[in-house]
This record gives sequence, C-alpha cells and structure tokens, in this order.
Amino acid sequence: MGRAKEDGVLSCGWLIWILRLHLASLKPLKQRLDHGVFRLHLRARQLYEAIIHWFSRRHQWQIQREDILYTPGVVPAISLRIEGYNHAG
Repeated sequence: MGRAKEDGVLSCGWLIWILRLHLASLKPLKQRLDHGVFRLHLRARQLYEAIIHWFSRRHQWQIQREDILYTPGVVPAISLRIEGYNHAG
C-alpha cells in the first residue's frame, strides 16, 4: 500500500483497503435483503412489556397485551382507525 502524500491525500492502495472494509460491512445487510423477510428486530414479548410498563409509569394507565396493536406507522394507523369508524352499515 502506498503512503499518504505531504498534502494529506491518501494513495489508491488505502482507498481500496477502505472500500473493502466498507463492502464487508454491507454483507449482513445484503443477506437480509436477499432473505426478503423484514420484521421488527425486538422480541415481541419484550416490546409489549416495555410499552405496558411505559404507560403504567408515565400515565398510570394499566393496559393489557391485547390492547396493543402493531401498525407500520402513524399514518396507516390513523387511516385504519378512520376506516373502522366509517364502514358501510
């Protein structure tokens, strides 16, 4: 590998080494993308326990696991709620 020049520019040898490190760090991401199944990383039990504890501590509101519904975001949750209230019949 080459040395850095006086002006602080790295040689091509260093660039290739840094690029290889960067590409190696992308390998786990590529494996996840190739797998094609995307889901929440936290274990569901721990996630629900944290939410229940937070509501209890912050709002003195005792909720149950069945009271919690997962949605992919705030906007889809609002949309589902509106559709639920405005169904025909």
